[in-house]
Amino acid sequence: MGMGALPLASQAAEDSFYAGGALVNSGYVVDDGDFTKERDTSTTSVGVYVGYKQFLSGGFFGAGEAFYHDTSQSNSYGNGDRVNVESQYGIKGHLGYEWNSGFSLYGIAGVANLEYDVRLNDEKADNSGFSAIYGAGAAYRINQQLSTNFEVISASDEIDIAGDKDKSASLMSLRLGVSYHF
Repeated sequence: MGMGALPLASQAAEDSFYAGGALVNSGYVVDDGDFTKERDTSTTSVGVYVGYKQFLSGGFFGAGEAFYHDTSQSNSYGNGDRVNVESQYGIKGHLGYEWNSGFSLYGIAGVANLEYDVRLNDEKADNSGFSAIYGAGAAYRINQQLSTNFEVISASDEIDIAGDKDKSASLMSLRLGVSYHF
């Protein structure tokens, strides 16, 4: 009975390629420095990812991942303001620690496409390029082939509207994924 209750703890984690699918909830905010001007109240969408996880020493690991999140959304407001965001894709690295129980915590850094079109007070700003992303994640390895993960990822950019550079645009994503390890 004791042996059957702990099958994962006795399995050594191995370096592996992985692929997965995720539910992604994203929100977009335009901030003018003093308060939030407009925010996008997006709904949950989907995402896919592929990567490679390599154990370094002890339980420490590094991973590289390419991803696509369907974060595209568009909102218009009664005052004429508009926020339009396109899908996000990019690459990111993970650096973390995995315990024998299969639970892990990791930091995230990378670059992703941050494409948006914002109209505030009849002025327009847009961007189509890559921005730095950062965040944190937690995962649980169910067995040698399956794991789940939860990540919080943020990207932001300075917006220059009518010479005012105090505004910023931010995209925050919450990702709940399931991965298959090869």
